[in-house]
Amino acid sequence: MFDEGGCMRWRWILVVIVISSVFSRAAPIQMKEGDSVVVAGRAARVVRYDVLPYIETSFSRVCVYDRYDNPKLAELRTKYNLEKVVSEGDTELEKQSLLMAWAHRAFEFGDPTAPVGDAPANYAGLRNALQILELAKKEHKFFCVQYASLLVSASASLGWICRPLGHSTHTWTEMWSNQYGRWVHFDPTGNYYWVKGDVPIDTYTAQRCLLSGAKDLAVIVGGKKTDREIRKYAAYSYIPNTNWLDAGPAYGKAYRLTVPQTASLPEGEDPGKEVLFPLNQAALSCEEHPEGLEVRIRTMTPNFKTFLVRVDGKEWQEQGERCVWKLHGGKNTLEAKSVNLFGVEGYPSTVVLEVK
Repeated sequence: MFDEGGCMRWRWILVVIVISSVFSRAAPIQMKEGDSVVVAGRAARVVRYDVLPYIETSFSRVCVYDRYDNPKLAELRTKYNLEKVVSEGDTELEKQSLLMAWAHRAFEFGDPTAPVGDAPANYAGLRNALQILELAKKEHKFFCVQYASLLVSASASLGWICRPLGHSTHTWTEMWSNQYGRWVHFDPTGNYYWVKGDVPIDTYTAQRCLLSGAKDLAVIVGGKKTDREIRKYAAYSYIPNTNWLDAGPAYGKAYRLTVPQTASLPEGEDPGKEVLFPLNQAALSCEEHPEGLEVRIRTMTPNFKTFLVRVDGKEWQEQGERCVWKLHGGKNTLEAKSVNLFGVEGYPSTVVLEVK
């Protein structure tokens, strides 16, 4: 006979058990460089804590990235020898710059609606990189948005994330740098990126630096620092999708950013936080464990494959989203990074503890 009351009692017991397990879990240990912490009953000092956080925003939730198994990406990569295009770069930034230079040289800037010979043309709305390159062979010219389209899809074919930005008169891109752990302004129409000091920077950071009077900004053209001024943008939009070989731009979900025109910002009023979320990170949180620390790894890695972890400089090992970091007296080092299906490795997280 069906015992509805007994069934209800089991439901309540199950709920109590679940709630109890949730609330009994140890809170993550907060760390920053220089902190003193107690781990498994032992005093420790945080010597280094270089970890990109896991951040979701309204904009990040609507972003769509091209897929590893998209045959058009493979066609673009192989037909135009893109791996060879970037092969002479020693660093990721150099490789990404070489890809931008390739996109810059792919066709001549000009009106995409201008006819070539007797053939009419109306290609202002074209965003498909494969079609753009075929038309370029027939001497068709294109605008900035086609340069951006080409770099967005070419980057995707090599496992990099390159997102389009623009306003009413210009389109450019930002590439996620696994080398620097940040977004980087890349303009394939002009073949340049921006730096502050020796660090490449994104569009919004550059605009804020201009407003604050920073003196160490520069424009890098063809790999060389120039005396050109950084272009000013008061407002522009971030397009949330990179799958332009198939879908075209999702302008309806674009994020419009207006740059505050003041040298400083009130607390909590920085619009850049909405769009500068990290990608390909290995965000770490650590909880107490009898042998040291239980480490949880989170990431926002498009086409994610696996995590790699190594301890004390030993061999990298594939790892799930949780692992136990067994600590010993003296210096302890944990490194972790994500890897996508293209084999591209994300920005490595590094934690160093000195345990007494």
